[in-house]
Amino acid sequence: MTASLQGRSRQALVPLVLQLALVLHITQTSHAFLSRPPHHPNHHPRRQQQHAPASATTTSLALFKGVRDFIARRRQKKGKSPDTPPEEENMTKYERFRQVTPIPPVGERRRYPLGVGSSSLPGMEDLWGEAWPTTACGDAMERRDALNEGTGPPDAEALVRRFGQVNATIQTVFYKDAASWCPYCASVWTMLEEKQMPYTMKRINLLSYGEKPEWLYDISGTGLMPVLEVGGRMLRESVDICKFIDWWRGNDVSPAGQNTRRLWPNKGDDLYEEAEALLGLERDLFRDWFIYLFEGPEERGHKEFWAVLLQVEAALAKHKDGPWFLPGEEPSLVDIVFAPKVERMVASCLYWKGMTLRGHAELPALAKWLDALDRRPSYAAFKADFFTLVNSLEPLFGRAYSVGTPEVQEIQRKVDGFHYTSWRLPVSTEESTREYLPPDTQPSESYARQSAAVRIILNNKRLPRYMARAVRTPGPEYRSPLADPQNAIDEWVLPEVEAAYRYLVLALLRGKEVVAPLVAADKAAADRAYGGTAEEARAARGRMVACLNYLKFRVGVPRDMTLAEARQVRGALTWLVEALK
Repeated sequence: MTASLQGRSRQALVPLVLQLALVLHITQTSHAFLSRPPHHPNHHPRRQQQHAPASATTTSLALFKGVRDFIARRRQKKGKSPDTPPEEENMTKYERFRQVTPIPPVGERRRYPLGVGSSSLPGMEDLWGEAWPTTACGDAMERRDALNEGTGPPDAEALVRRFGQVNATIQTVFYKDAASWCPYCASVWTMLEEKQMPYTMKRINLLSYGEKPEWLYDISGTGLMPVLEVGGRMLRESVDICKFIDWWRGNDVSPAGQNTRRLWPNKGDDLYEEAEALLGLERDLFRDWFIYLFEGPEERGHKEFWAVLLQVEAALAKHKDGPWFLPGEEPSLVDIVFAPKVERMVASCLYWKGMTLRGHAELPALAKWLDALDRRPSYAAFKADFFTLVNSLEPLFGRAYSVGTPEVQEIQRKVDGFHYTSWRLPVSTEESTREYLPPDTQPSESYARQSAAVRIILNNKRLPRYMARAVRTPGPEYRSPLADPQNAIDEWVLPEVEAAYRYLVLALLRGKEVVAPLVAADKAAADRAYGGTAEEARAARGRMVACLNYLKFRVGVPRDMTLAEARQVRGALTWLVEALK
């Protein structure tokens, strides 16, 4: 009875403390609420200003947020992942992404013999033979031939696009970011595909995950992308590049069958003023979204962002003959400029603010527009997923402000793959709904799983070495926590990594339900052969687990594969990590 009353007394104190902290905060000036700690100062020099020393305002706000976060953690305990190791409970997601698993000293090394001598784990040639008869493999081979020839549908891996001009010299070079994070590059990419302008592509690192080559500064002046080179002429601003592509392909005498449809009205046309005004609206939307997400804590800027979003909704609802910003059955340059920015808004507003834009009752025209874009191959092939988007924005733009509620924290853990329900197979209805794509645009799960297996097999010379960075000598850190291109690997660990890699391929080919008993039997046999204590065997398996997790968090969409394939790979990796733990 006494313990119960004490518990109730403690619960009653919580709102009183919250109210006290809030009153203290309101009675002070707003400086502390509007100030922000510096983040990535090299990326945003204007954020390097010195902030005032902690004041009563800072202290009261810290108290208020501290109590609020304490309550949030208490409420989350029931939903936390039972598989999260205790040592990771207080880690940020970036610390978890960058975890290092050391290799024992040379004189103390013993490999964990998982799969050694096992009849249930095929070699890579046998796995390739198992994949070969599948429809997904046949499609992948056709796709690879098309990539080599510069033909076929839009593809994120294509470095050459000919559009029927097989023997012609391609005079256009498109310089874009290597990871497909840049929204400005995405607009130019889609525009090239819509206008079917032959081009070659050069992929270049962003500073947030690598070093830019010096020659990029020579051709761009600033080192920024995109850059389009046409016959030696350099074009640098994304909207100007898109307008040039439209003009060039609209006035060129083109081979039969190529697309000369104009996507931007001529000056003096009836729609010209409307189109220019819409580009101004796009700039307003991006500005207010940026302020809402990056320039102020929590809810600052919400009202302004929502007001502009409703203007976008009205613009989309204006023309009844199609889902686009301008009249017609096909998208215009306006849609192509808006699309990658809105894509990032849909993901980031859910992740940091808990706001669902796609499917919102007040934004039906926006949902219709997004559905139409997802059915457009020139957009869908280059579309990123939520995980890739939210983990690219902070390295590019700086710290984003979250509302910090338990509900939003749970969404963040699910998108990042840390929640015990996330990245599971089969793909859950919740995950498919949260990151919605029209069902008629997506393959079946079995096809996506086999297609992902073929991608993994085709990269079997490179990916195990890439995964081995998880047990490495760390190189220099970049702003992106998922980037460590200069980490040195230890060749000794590769046999263990390659064995884990083959179990991953096997799970993708046959399904985890079929492979689960094989992995369990092989793990038990490996534990016996390894000797020592159960804890020592678990620690040895930890190297495999670290390498599998390293790959899981670094699958990028669309850079590495489609979202349907990525869901299968991440789900199979999640299962395999738990099976080996």
